[in-house]
Amino acid sequence: MKLFALLCAFASGTLFGCAFRLLPEKWLCDYGEAPRACHAAECRRLPIWQLLLCGVLCALCTAGAMQQLQGLFAPFLFAMFAGILLLVALCDLRYTILPDELLLLGAILAFLLYCSGALRTMQTAWYLPFLGAALGFFGLWGVLALAAKIYHTDALGFGDVKLLALIGFICGPFGLGIATLLAVFSAALVCVPLLLLKKLKRTDIFAFGPFLVGGALCTLGAWQTWHSVINWYFGFFSSI
Repeated sequence: MKLFALLCAFASGTLFGCAFRLLPEKWLCDYGEAPRACHAAECRRLPIWQLLLCGVLCALCTAGAMQQLQGLFAPFLFAMFAGILLLVALCDLRYTILPDELLLLGAILAFLLYCSGALRTMQTAWYLPFLGAALGFFGLWGVLALAAKIYHTDALGFGDVKLLALIGFICGPFGLGIATLLAVFSAALVCVPLLLLKKLKRTDIFAFGPFLVGGALCTLGAWQTWHSVINWYFGFFSSI
């Protein structure tokens, strides 16, 4: 059963990668923006290795999360959710847009996982997903508002706020913190060298969505490991 679920997860990641070129062009445009030539389906055809990479990432994340998921169909729902996140990351990486339609589909799958009780091991109280979503939404929204007031420009798009709310729902407050830290550190590892080499300017648009997705998938795929690390950390300092 586990092998079948992992094969389905691999297929899910690959199929969602294939679906990238089938997305309506208007989904890849900002509000009030008209589709351009780069939005055409032929420009969105992914090479085979990228499709296989999507499948492998989806399968790895599902394999890591399977120990925490409860229910017969939970791994299949989770694999679809992971595939949606990968598709969202592709859209942001290519067009710096996080389609509302994909975020809504991800929210529906996350809510189905919640209603089925599949997340009960990861989130022990019923209110934790909603608290995580609220913290993700209002936390990042507050940071963006403060940054806009200080720097007089938008640091991130509102799509990142909605994506972090979705991540907060599926990961809960504990997982949200880990996913955000992983996203910030990984983005810094990419941005700082590019800034130093002058390949990237402070005013350039930078897609943060893929790092949020990567942080969320790493958190969900290694949930038990993160719990062990945090418990060891607090246990170590409490014994001093």
